[in-house]
Amino acid sequence: IMPMNTTEPTPEELAARDRLDAILADIGRPLVALSGGVDSALLAARASAVGGGGATIVSALFAAEEIDRARETARLVGLPHFEVVIDPLAIE
Repeated sequence: IMPMNTTEPTPEELAARDRLDAILADIGRPLVALSGGVDSALLAARASAVGGGGATIVSALFAAEEIDRARETARLVGLPHFEVVIDPLAIE
């Protein structure tokens, strides 16, 4: 996990965050597909921060390192995490 940027957000960044928060609040309890990457981690963190029942985290992952990152991200944002393990060799 990378350290967070400690600079103050710009007005544009705050406006984007507020728009995202409004969308998440309108959904109520979003389902977030978490890969452990930056994009889905940000979405999971904002869903956790918005409240309103939080979110449910699911991951459909292939690589062990992705599974570990997704588990750790879900733990850090305090949301339930469900995994769908896919065996690429079994896909026809």
